[in-house]
Amino acid sequence: MFLSFQVSDVSSADDTISTNQPLSLSQTIVSSGGIFELGFFHENSAIYGSFYIGMWYRKVSPRTIVWVANPESPIKSAFDCLLKMSNGNLILQNERNKALWSTGLNSSSSKDVQAVLLDNGNLVLRDGPNSSAAVLWQSFDHPSDTWLPGAKLKLGSPLLTSWKSSTDPSPGRFSLEVDSKTHSLITLWNGSNSYWSSGPWDDRLKNFKGLAEGTYLNFILNLDDSYITYSVDPDLIRAYPLVMVLMDVSGQFKLQVWREDFQVWGGDLFSPSENM
Repeated sequence: MFLSFQVSDVSSADDTISTNQPLSLSQTIVSSGGIFELGFFHENSAIYGSFYIGMWYRKVSPRTIVWVANPESPIKSAFDCLLKMSNGNLILQNERNKALWSTGLNSSSSKDVQAVLLDNGNLVLRDGPNSSAAVLWQSFDHPSDTWLPGAKLKLGSPLLTSWKSSTDPSPGRFSLEVDSKTHSLITLWNGSNSYWSSGPWDDRLKNFKGLAEGTYLNFILNLDDSYITYSVDPDLIRAYPLVMVLMDVSGQFKLQVWREDFQVWGGDLFSPSENM
């Protein structure tokens, strides 16, 4: 979702939230290559707007939010909130030490667990400071309306869910799923009404029938391990390094690329047009 609202006068830290390094309203973390940034944002310019923890492309303006931690639990005042590590979990805590959002892992007394923002847009909880440490939790398993390259989305539940509106990241009317019988990509309206279908998976073509030939995306549907992912054509990546797939508030499922020359997002439309 494309948004321009933000929290002003923030300072950027490194790419890690640790037990001794929480994140406050005035701070963000930035992936090591400077591609993604994570911190607090709010739904409008009013000082009393609802706040969220979100992730966005650091060098894209207006700000483009690609992941929201707490879409169903907005914060009414973030000034005394902290995003911190506690007992092996990443939690959003208010001034009364109440957890407003959490990664929901079984409690652990380990002080070595860290949250690290990676250059692919994945926020991971690692069981230690080493990059080879076990991943305990990752934001790729909990997408909102945006599907970043390399993310393996689990089958059996909505892959993506649109925002309620262009300024409200709470769950909207449209969701993207894989049909369990036809193995088609489908868009549902209000959770049950069929809105669009790609056509069934074609294992020979390694793509979904009905999607435009020559698409820049190569889907991988792994029924044995119950996930779907995609890779991006190298020629497209060379021309436009920032690529994502979006479930829009309009019900459109589309590929988006950042056009640095025009400072806009553009791309291919997979699902119905707005006139449908």
